[in-house]
Amino acid sequence: MAVVWQLLNNTPFAVERGFLRDRAGAELWLGVLRASFDVGADGALKRAPKQTPPRRTAEWYGEPGLSSLRDEPDFCLGRLGTDVLVHGHAHAPQGRPVAAVDVALRGPGLDKRVRVHGPRVWVEEGAAGAVVPGAAQPFERVPLIYEHAFGGADREGPEGAAPRCEPNPVGAGFCHEPRRLLGTPAPHVEYPGVVLRAGPVQVAPPGFAPIAPHWQPRMALAGTYDEAWQQRRAPLLPDDYDDSFCRSAPPDQQLPGFLRGGELFELEHMTPEPSFALRLPELEVSMVTSFVGGSELTVADLHSVRIYPSERRLELTWHAAVPCQGKEHTIERATIHCRGDRSCQLP
Repeated sequence: MAVVWQLLNNTPFAVERGFLRDRAGAELWLGVLRASFDVGADGALKRAPKQTPPRRTAEWYGEPGLSSLRDEPDFCLGRLGTDVLVHGHAHAPQGRPVAAVDVALRGPGLDKRVRVHGPRVWVEEGAAGAVVPGAAQPFERVPLIYEHAFGGADREGPEGAAPRCEPNPVGAGFCHEPRRLLGTPAPHVEYPGVVLRAGPVQVAPPGFAPIAPHWQPRMALAGTYDEAWQQRRAPLLPDDYDDSFCRSAPPDQQLPGFLRGGELFELEHMTPEPSFALRLPELEVSMVTSFVGGSELTVADLHSVRIYPSERRLELTWHAAVPCQGKEHTIERATIHCRGDRSCQLP
């Protein structure tokens, strides 16, 4: 019998499949469903006419690896809860320009607030000569990206000194001689009550979007790839690999368990209207894997919630993983099913 590894899609959403290996090297068959919804003014969800397919590669806001991460691949293992991500902008209330506004994300286990300013530059303050952000100009809309938070790199610093802000190498303000930054753009985005000063500071950036895998502290979770690993473990993951490495949301947006649907999320000042709310659809996604001589049903976990408030869009990603070490060649096909509200119905 020919090995085809087919994936049959019994849903109106986008699906993909593939093989991955766990930390012990055992092979797993993975089915991924990504569902896209348009969000009405009243928060009602409608299945989007165009469905975003599951991603196999990362997407960046600018040059890959040298800008902030826009979207990460949907194929991963080891996640123990749902990641909640917001991709969007801070909006001035009712479109009337303001110098600053607080934006917020609230949901199950989430209550996060960030302050966003209009354009401003680094200025010198006080007798001590501290370099701080100057007065902000009014704005109507500011992208919520890490390039607008504290961070950056300083390749002109003293020999042996840290060359960049490890938690956010694409931001602004990291400098061993802060006066060199006078007159240059200062961060737009900060946590309320936090006083920003230019300098060689290692600080986690405020934001709601994914953290790149080569930024700290996420990169440290990938483990140690040294000579001992080469001799004893390669090509398997190192002993000190932490499964949390596969989670791209900021730590305070990583939920300890998987959402089940029906949860309410509220956002402030991320749309022209002061508030934006939506409730997740109550959907159950499952995969039936057909092997030679039998089949296996797997209920999928909701791995990611991605909210795009400026576009009034919601995207959800489910994973169903089936151990298949030694019998991967017997997989004939898998079928993805979805049941729940009317959005699951095929056109």
